Amino acid sequence: MTETVAIDRPAVAKPVSRPRSRKPATVSASALALHLDCSRAYIGKLEAEGVIQRQGDGFPLDQSRVAYLRYLRRERRQSPRAEADADHVKVKTGEFSPGNARWQVARWYLRRRSTARGHVDATR
Repeated sequence: MTETVAIDRPAVAKPVSRPRSRKPATVSASALALHLDCSRAYIGKLEAEGVIQRQGDGFPLDQSRVAYLRYLRRERRQSPRAEADADHVKVKTGEFSPGNARWQVARWYLRRRSTARGHVDATR
């Protein structure tokens, strides 16, 4: 029969709980610019547009970061360039229906562009 032996182990240290501050961390405009990888002037522009808001002595870091990311996503959705790029991919993959007027314009543009490229390549 096997015999079990109790092994004395040292008690595992419990993590020290540190009190969290009740106020969110606020940073200066320069620190926020560094955090978001942009210029101090751009932070001023974002503040003027209402994208981010100063609270008391600075900008709340987490809140400002989330607001800036939402702003970038919103701008990307509304960008005409993003829409044109998406249309270009749809034409190339055949997702546009041939009766669609936008498809016809995009196809005309692509043909014109490829013809121009062929002309440039032929002259070399």
